Amino acid sequence: DVLHRPFFFATVELSASWLSRHSIARRDARKLSVEEFIRDFERKSTPVLLEGGCGDWPAMRSWSRESLIERYGDVMFQCGPCELPLREWCAYAECNMDDVPMFVFDRHFGERAPGLLADYEVPEVFRGRDLFDLLGKQRPAFRWVLMGNKRSGSKWHLDPNKTCAWNGVIRGRKRWLMLPPGCAPPGVQASKDGTEVTQPISLVEWYCGFYEELRSCAARNPSWELKEVTCGPGDVVFIPCGWWHCVINLDDDTLAVTQNYCSETHVHSVRRFLREKREAVSGTASKGSLAERFDEALAQHRPDLLAESHDAACPDGGCSSRVGGQGEAAAVGFKPS
Repeated sequence: DVLHRPFFFATVELSASWLSRHSIARRDARKLSVEEFIRDFERKSTPVLLEGGCGDWPAMRSWSRESLIERYGDVMFQCGPCELPLREWCAYAECNMDDVPMFVFDRHFGERAPGLLADYEVPEVFRGRDLFDLLGKQRPAFRWVLMGNKRSGSKWHLDPNKTCAWNGVIRGRKRWLMLPPGCAPPGVQASKDGTEVTQPISLVEWYCGFYEELRSCAARNPSWELKEVTCGPGDVVFIPCGWWHCVINLDDDTLAVTQNYCSETHVHSVRRFLREKREAVSGTASKGSLAERFDEALAQHRPDLLAESHDAACPDGGCSSRVGGQGEAAAVGFKPS
């Protein structure tokens, strides 16, 4: 069994029933204003697929395995537990028979291959709205380049630091499953502090063992709001904060870029997380002080947001006027978002 199971999950065909359902809202990105996106999706914490959301990126014309090897073949990229030159990872991907294929998921690509940054831009509905930008170079990690072959992908997880995210596909197709906050998928067990997640070793193993159970759970309890969609080249998926999700690549040479962000809509949820879940903060070497540094940046550049949360917590005016600084006032005053 020790030998058979990895071989089985590395070779079994992906069932058509896993890929046939589409239950996520779809909008033409060219006809959706920023205000409409915030009103209809971000504030309602509702996933959406933005058709054509990254269709104009230069990467849509210039990125391929061959072109990326030519430009960055000797550059090291993060591939799961190790780093490899891009050309070595590509050679591995072409012939691997792993049940858990390694794929590129690199947050340092902007420094390692800065030319890639010029090949894409933040989609319009997200542009200029990330409050973590106020921290400059001290902000937590927020962008990743993704390269993977068929069957690779990200197992069930929550995005870091209570942030929302977008994911733009350049080549290939990605299959998404999403569940709203508080609805942990069957077969997935999170630790009490949320820093560890136990689940099957591979995504295919999870699908084989638990997908039908997930469908049954969602059918019995509509509040689960299971979202399923396949995202193709040129499309962007929006993932609201706190939503469980997993993603499996359906094609070889699947390329994408993803970024996490903190907007005004969820800033107070993020602030609460940074203060109350310090050990779960990620993407920064100084996670214990991120809450205070973020509040200081808000106090300097967006004091209106801190005043808003303070007023909501102290409607009778009986709280200290110090918000975002040191002491007790910095630890209270969060408005649900």
